[in-house]
Amino acid sequence: PRIPSAVAALTSLKSISFPELNEAASKILQESRSPLAKVEIGFWTDQTIGPGDPAPLLFRFAHSLRELRVTYAEFSRQDVLYPQLDTLVIDDCRFALARPIIACFPNTRDLSLWTGQEDEDLEVEEIEEHRQTNIQAQETVRWECIQHLRGDIRSLYLLGLTCRVEHLDVHSAFLTSIRSDQLSTLLSDGRPSMLSIRIRVPIFDRAVVQRALRPVRDSLTRLIVYINFFEETDLEAQDQANSFIVSPRISQPHDCLP
Repeated sequence: PRIPSAVAALTSLKSISFPELNEAASKILQESRSPLAKVEIGFWTDQTIGPGDPAPLLFRFAHSLRELRVTYAEFSRQDVLYPQLDTLVIDDCRFALARPIIACFPNTRDLSLWTGQEDEDLEVEEIEEHRQTNIQAQETVRWECIQHLRGDIRSLYLLGLTCRVEHLDVHSAFLTSIRSDQLSTLLSDGRPSMLSIRIRVPIFDRAVVQRALRPVRDSLTRLIVYINFFEETDLEAQDQANSFIVSPRISQPHDCLP
């Protein structure tokens, strides 16, 4: 019972991680005397009714926090500013709202987002409505540039960032026609000079990939392709993937790594 108070009394902690935000973890965060620079929190517990908002919870570290990693979170509050934070990792955040995230963390440069909805059957209208909400929100509050943006294609498409992205890193499953179109939109909006993409085989269509890359074919300077072969992948699919790696047909200079 005395451990939470003892940890909270420490003054030199820089990083702390709570996979589960239980009563002891909450006490430490509420009473901590350390200027924490990195915090990792999982809001899911057996008693959890819904996701938690990290912005008001961590207000004691508003001027020291540089990196935040959260799981099962939602963002609604916009009145707590974290000016030093530059790395934000969000996992399992359904329909992430751009306005409160940008308002609370205005100097984010490294952003990772997974909404946990990539494999869900969402209606097209639902996806587009949420995306447009986020795009409109950035008319009043926005980032100027994100250096590194990671996530699955659907999550990043829903977020709808309109700022420049230097390095886009997409972690999706099979690159279907719909995902290809969404990726093309992300490339058109972010105009990255570097793209990392993970593709699963045997479902590999070179034409789909080339069509997705069309918006940046004249500006992309570095392309990293990760291809995941399965045991049942046939030789024809492997040959198609290898052919794409050998001759990606994008403008020079380029790097293409398997």
